[in-house]
Order: sequence, then structure tokens, then C-alpha cells
Amino acid sequence: MPPNVIFREGFKPLGDSSDLLLHARDNRSPPSNFISTSSDVEVAQNFAARDEQKGFVYAIRPQKNAIDVNKTLGKNTPFPDELEMAVPGTISNKDILGVTPVNEDGSFVGFSFINFFGG
Repeated sequence: MPPNVIFREGFKPLGDSSDLLLHARDNRSPPSNFISTSSDVEVAQNFAARDEQKGFVYAIRPQKNAIDVNKTLGKNTPFPDELEMAVPGTISNKDILGVTPVNEDGSFVGFSFINFFGG
């Protein structure tokens, strides 16, 4: 979804599976109830540019209900380098601070935009 929609509606999960390990392996199979975030901006840039497409990196407020995937799954974490913080449910538009476009190569491009919808 484009940033103007995310700014108005927030982030919503793809499904309702609450299995954290399945989510960490592949959040689309089955679709999980978690929103994937990372504490590492470079990881976010790489995800934004995956499949060599342009994308976006969002700045969000820390989520109190976020689950540290590495800490929770320990040695079972399939991708520890992602430094994933999985957020169950939604991320409110009020918690989305802004967005920065990312080129196909993962580099930031242009300007960051502040979310004025979030209040």
C-alpha cells in the first residue's frame, strides 16, 4: 500500500495465525497476525528494496507489545540477522512518524515525509 494509505489506516496484519515461529519463517504461509518490524534500519532498507523494486522505510514509535523474535525463539530463530520485532495485531497510524523512499538498490532517495494524519 502507498504511504498515504498507511498514514491514514496504519499497518494491518495479513492474517490471523499467532504462531511466532511460523511467522518468523514466512509471514505469508500461513498469513500471520504479526506486523514485521526491525530495530536495524539497514535490514528495513533491504526489505524495502527486495526483488529489486523501490519501496519505503517507515519510522514508527516503539510498540509496547512488540515481541523480540530472537529473544523469544532463541536458537530456533530462522533469520537472527533481521533483528525482528514482531508486533501482534495492528500498528496505529498515530504511531507512524514518517516514511523515506528507498531505491531498488536499497539506498534512500529524496526526502523523508512526516505523517500528518497520525496526530
